[in-house]
Amino acid sequence: MKKRLAVFLAAAMAVSVMGGCSGGTTSGTANTGAVSEAAAGSETGSGSPQGEEAKIKDTIKIALAYDITSLDPHIGKEMRACIISQQIFDTLVEWDPAGGIGSEIVPCLATSWEYLSDTAVQFKLREGVKFHDGNVMTAEDVKYSIERCMNSPQVGYNATALDSVEIVDENTVIINTKEPYAPLLASLTITPFSIVSKAAASADEDNFGAHPVGTGRYQFVSYETGASAKLEAFGDCWRGAPKTKYLDMVIVPENAQRTILLETGEVDIAYEILPNDVERVEQSENLKMATTTGSKCYLVNYNTQAEGRPIGNKLVRQAIECCMDKQLLVDMVLYGKGSPAYNIVSENNVAYQPVEERPCDLEKAKALLAEAGYPGGGFSLNIWLDTNDVWLQYAQIMQAELEKVGITLNIETMESSALASREKSDTDNYDMSVRFINSLTGDSRFTVYNLLFSDSASNKSYWKNDRADALMLEGRAILDVEESKDIYKELYGIIREEMPCLPMWFDEILVGLNKNVDGFIPRADGIHVYGQDVVCYE
Repeated sequence: MKKRLAVFLAAAMAVSVMGGCSGGTTSGTANTGAVSEAAAGSETGSGSPQGEEAKIKDTIKIALAYDITSLDPHIGKEMRACIISQQIFDTLVEWDPAGGIGSEIVPCLATSWEYLSDTAVQFKLREGVKFHDGNVMTAEDVKYSIERCMNSPQVGYNATALDSVEIVDENTVIINTKEPYAPLLASLTITPFSIVSKAAASADEDNFGAHPVGTGRYQFVSYETGASAKLEAFGDCWRGAPKTKYLDMVIVPENAQRTILLETGEVDIAYEILPNDVERVEQSENLKMATTTGSKCYLVNYNTQAEGRPIGNKLVRQAIECCMDKQLLVDMVLYGKGSPAYNIVSENNVAYQPVEERPCDLEKAKALLAEAGYPGGGFSLNIWLDTNDVWLQYAQIMQAELEKVGITLNIETMESSALASREKSDTDNYDMSVRFINSLTGDSRFTVYNLLFSDSASNKSYWKNDRADALMLEGRAILDVEESKDIYKELYGIIREEMPCLPMWFDEILVGLNKNVDGFIPRADGIHVYGQDVVCYE
């Protein structure tokens, strides 16, 4: 395994990775997003729609769909938290903002990186970077932050491949991995690897989320539970100060209400516009949509360890997929704002490969059930899901389709915390659950391992396949994506045969904007970043 990586490293080590260069993990398809609007002359990125003298508002108001968990990046792992944390903190490296996730890894707090060996990468840090508390970032802050991530009960699962962090000098660190690890750079782009102020975090570890201190474009001002969070532009930001002084993020869990607030001008940007509201926004002369193909795959986890029960049989799991018309599901439930999923990662991911597509075929489903020992079906299954209207519609469609082949589907909704608990504790009744996986790193080698490796905390299918485990370990040890192609082809073949989960659709990121918002670029992961040039004109 190491020999194969060493061949690639021999060439990689010959050149120091400077400026906009990157490691060997950048072969995904760029996903830059699009803006559509009814109002002419207000294209995102085109400047003021009212001419050169138009005044920039000092505050952009943003409607979020969910309340946050924690603004400590080593605790708050949910998207709802990362949406805000990503404005406050920076990482060592990031995906090129113009190309999007899966395009090219570019410098952030690190200006360059070099592979010293197949398990050691040296990072040169950007000098003179200030934290919001006025302290200058050094290697001590970087070491402290990454080790804090590694030791975190909440986000440490993202860092299981890491072994240690060494300080070379004030502006140089070495990250050591336990074994060759190709997704390292991609993993360092995500929020859990944010660099925090050691002085601020170590002074009050338990309450750092109440007063987060990073190096990002915006600094924390206030947060009111269930209501709003306010951020202020950081004048000493190493990137330059943002043009918009304040971001006022209000919590609006009612889906339709976010669209209404956008229409009335009470907010300038609204996240997670409902698919059936998109046309309404597009037809408004005062609004526009910002969209891009999402990195989030909605899927059904199967309890593969349900021995003696139908769902424990891979042929039954295959039959269920043959009952589903995924394109029809996207058209009916999502109003066409999505795409059918067969692989668990989208094509903009590094190391993505297309897989076999099983079309809807009820006769094939019946034949598979008969082969599994269940001619005509004649059994029931439980499906558990979060209290989400879209997921419920999906489950109801699935229920109707499975009935056609003699399977009764019992639907039960519950809060997400209860769902997570029952998946673990009530395995006698756990057959299926509706979930999603968001490929935040943009690297399928990270995502597939995270979801399906037998010992992964995220493996809610409890799938264990020794050959698949071996392929996942072997594949993620090879930097050269082309060299690992055959490994992932075999792995995806096993996954499609065993069906530990049922990929259903990839989402489309749907953000509503006031027509005077300029410079906003939607991100595939839904964690949109407000760059220096994002403004709203009065």
